[in-house]
Parts: sequence; C-alpha cells; structure tokens
Amino acid sequence: MTAYFVSLKKTPQINSDLVIAALDDFALKKRHRYGTILINAETHKVVDMIESREKDDVIKWLKKYPNIKIFTRDGSSTYAAAMTEALPDALQVMDRFHILMHLTDSCKKFINRSIKASEPIEDDGAAIEAIPRFETKYDKIMYAKKLHQQGKSFAKISDELYIDISTVRHYVRISEQEAEKYRRKTDEQHSEESANAKEKMFYEIHTLHQRGVTQAAISRIIGTTEVTVSKYLKRNEPPRHAYNSQRKKEKIAPFLARINELGIQGLKSGEIVKILKAEGCTCSENYIRKNITEQRKLRFAPPKRTVHRKALISLLYHSLDKVKELKEDDLAKIIERYPLLGEFYEYIRSFKEIMFSKEVELLDAWMDTAEGSGISELNSFVNGVRQDLDATKAAIEYPYSNGISEGFVNKVKVAKRRMFGRCSFELLRAVVLNRQLS
Repeated sequence: MTAYFVSLKKTPQINSDLVIAALDDFALKKRHRYGTILINAETHKVVDMIESREKDDVIKWLKKYPNIKIFTRDGSSTYAAAMTEALPDALQVMDRFHILMHLTDSCKKFINRSIKASEPIEDDGAAIEAIPRFETKYDKIMYAKKLHQQGKSFAKISDELYIDISTVRHYVRISEQEAEKYRRKTDEQHSEESANAKEKMFYEIHTLHQRGVTQAAISRIIGTTEVTVSKYLKRNEPPRHAYNSQRKKEKIAPFLARINELGIQGLKSGEIVKILKAEGCTCSENYIRKNITEQRKLRFAPPKRTVHRKALISLLYHSLDKVKELKEDDLAKIIERYPLLGEFYEYIRSFKEIMFSKEVELLDAWMDTAEGSGISELNSFVNGVRQDLDATKAAIEYPYSNGISEGFVNKVKVAKRRMFGRCSFELLRAVVLNRQLS
C-alpha cells in the first residue's frame, strides 16, 4: 500500500475568482455530525470545507466568497436561508434531481396509502379461453421449456401462459428430473400405494402383537388408533382395494361438460351443485365440489394474476416497457380502479416536461392545476415548491446542476474510509483540498 503525507499547515488560499459554486453537506458521523463542502462548478475542484452545516456557521463561511454569482444546492432550507443572508444578490438554483425526487416520493406515499400490496387482475371470458390449459404442472413446465427452446423470450412466454416472469424463469431452468415430481399420480398408482401402505401396517401390527405388545402400545408405535389395531388383528390377511373411485367417476362423467359450461358462466360452486342435483346427479355434494375445483383449475378458472404495488412504484422511475412485471392492459385496469393514480402519473409526466422545457411560465399553471387535484401528497409537494419558487424556476431556466457535489461527497466518504474513519476534520480537509481526491 502506498503511503502519502499531508501537511496540515499547508492550506489553499481563498479563491476570489469563484463565481459558480455547488454546495452540499456530508456526514462526519451519520445522524450525528455533518460538514459542508463548497465546489467550483466551473473547474470541478473542491474550494473549501467546514465542520458544520448550521446556518450561522455557513453564513460566516460564505461571506469569504463575495464574488459568487450562482449557487446550486439541494432542497435544504438551511442552506437557502444562509445563501440569501450571506450573498443576497447571488442566484440560487435548486437541483433538478432533488425536485423530481420530492415529486416521485410524494406519489410513492400516495401509492402506499391508497393501493394494496397486490391487486388482483381479472380477465374476460375470451382471454380465459385463449390461455392454454394443462392437466398437470409438469405439462406446463415442459410447455414453457418448449417455447423457450423455440427462441421465445421470458416476457412472451409469460404473456402466453399468464404467469409471472420469475415463474417462467424457474420453469425454464428447472431440470427434467426435478420436474418429474410435479407429475400427477394416476388412480391406479394411488390405489397401489394405499394398498401397499395398509399391507405394511397389517404385518407390523401382527408382528408386534405376537411379541406380546398391547394394543394400546401398538397404536402408539404405529401411529394409528386402537380401533384400527383391533380391526387389523381380527383379519387373517391384509385389506385390499383400498382406493377405488371408478364408480364415482362413472357417476360424475356425464356431468363434467355441464360443470364446465356453468363454470364459464361464472357460477359459484354451491350454485353448480344445486343445478346438478336438480338435473339428476346422484354423487355426494363433497364429490361434486371436488370435481368442480379440478375442472376450474383445468379449464374455466380465470388465471390468478396480480399487479404488485412495487411495480406501480417502479413506473415512477422507469417507462412502462422497462417495468417487466407490469403490462399495459393491467396498468389500464388498475388506473380504472384508482383514477387518482392515473392523474398522479400524468402530473409527474407533465412536470418532467416542464423541468426540461426552459419555459418557466408553465410552472405556475401546473401548480394551480395540481392544487385542485384533491391529492394531499401532491398538494404538499406544491407547497414545498412555492416555498422555494425562485430556485425551482431557476432550475428550469438554467442548465446548472448540483450533481457534481454529490460526486465529491462520495469521494469524501472514500477518503474517510482510507483513514478508517479515525481522522480529525482538519486532516480530512487537508487531504481533500491538497489531494483533490484524484
């Protein structure tokens, strides 16, 4: 590691030629002590630093630079007041990034207040019919893999199958061996497994009984009831035909088409059961409901899709085509459900246009319109703009930005880390001013 030495006695002279300056704070100890950094916006060099961001200290400091004509800053009211008192003739330009950040934060508060974490999206019958149906989850996984092999993107597969992109990624990346566990067992397999389990239990019960174990102890060891133990001890051979629903299936089969028809009409399970009973179905209500559930999953159930609130928040910072979790049709349905959300998005879009239009006179009309929206968060933002109106209008009219100071604040943090956060402010200031953090 290369060591370097900095003289605390050697400090730069006051820059009397400083005309355009950027001002920002930085943490000496986060949430406890802060300093202020002053940067020449023309030469991109640090001019000076002080160990405070209090108004009186900043005023006294800024008076050393009487030639400053233009300040760029964030939305700090302390810095605004200090600049006004120290150099009343200097133009203050608020940073555009911070203005837009305050607006999007207001909308974010509105979204968190007004919209649930996830909003269900329902589709019409035509959309439902167009969705491929699969007998098992395994079939859906293999179909997704097939579409991906054909060169289709995750987004297109998501649209076709009406599932989240994250689910599509999981389906495509899962191995065929892992996918096998999603195959649905046949009735014959269920029957065989059930018979084998009961046969194993039968022989275990008889073996324990021959060893002199009581029925109560056997029930605890096996994990079944004493009634079952007693029943199995009375038998000379294990029970067979434990799982046989063929007769039930034969009873319900003529009514499956009717179940699908009623399901597509949107009838509830209880209503479908009453209609089938009236039409002569002799199956039990529970068995009818079970088949309704199976048919709903396979054929007439609307796909369960949701729009997450975080996707709506992402739309504040990105265009719709960049928010992969949100589709245009889904957004339209959410806005139809929450009209004020659509209005807020429009206010943000129009405000961004004004910020980069150089047309200052448009801002007053925008604020008057926004105040009539009835959205408390938007009104709060407008009040904040009015309190710092001149600096906001200057941000529209002039090209200056406070972005350079944000970069230097990060470099100050790097310098602190190099000295393991144990340096004094005098040493940190000397490092910054003499080395310029290059």
